[in-house]
Amino acid sequence: MNYEILTNEELALLSQKGDDNAISTLLYRFKDKVKAFSRPFFLVGADSEDLIQEGMIGLYKAIGNYSSERAASFKTYAFICIRGQIQDAIKSANRKKHKFLNDYISLYSSVYEDDNGSGEYIELLKSDEPNPEQRLIQDEKSKAFYATITSAFNEQELQVLRSFLTGASYEVIAKSVGITTKKVDNTLAKIRRELNKIL
Repeated sequence: MNYEILTNEELALLSQKGDDNAISTLLYRFKDKVKAFSRPFFLVGADSEDLIQEGMIGLYKAIGNYSSERAASFKTYAFICIRGQIQDAIKSANRKKHKFLNDYISLYSSVYEDDNGSGEYIELLKSDEPNPEQRLIQDEKSKAFYATITSAFNEQELQVLRSFLTGASYEVIAKSVGITTKKVDNTLAKIRRELNKIL
């Protein structure tokens, strides 16, 4: 199957059925957009890669939770999840550290085409349709990217990550995996560090 010709919505639904190729294609397709989306935000005391990593977590959540019954396209839903994850990370950092060290600034007042936020997300990164050779290269890169991510973690860490991406609380994750909430927190911190290295 040529995954590159499938729509984002089709790939998301295949991903939810456990299709690794569909997941890796979506991850690769949105990777540069996540990087571009995170640029307007600044978090003192953190590396820009930290926000990119949070954006990728938001993308994972979008893939896992997208429903074809939603009025929004996958792209719109994904950007909402990515933005929410980045903002949650900033809020969490502000709660944990001194506020004056963690103020963030958005360089753009609105990310929507209209003021009430009902429009489609503005495309941050335009790219020409890839030719067959580029598609093959992208496919290989996306498979390698997904393989790198899954090989970076043990089974327990992957179980924690999957549960987290479905929106489960630390308490629910701890109970389902059979570990403490502190262990969940430490595991997610390790996952973030490893994703940061991969990206």
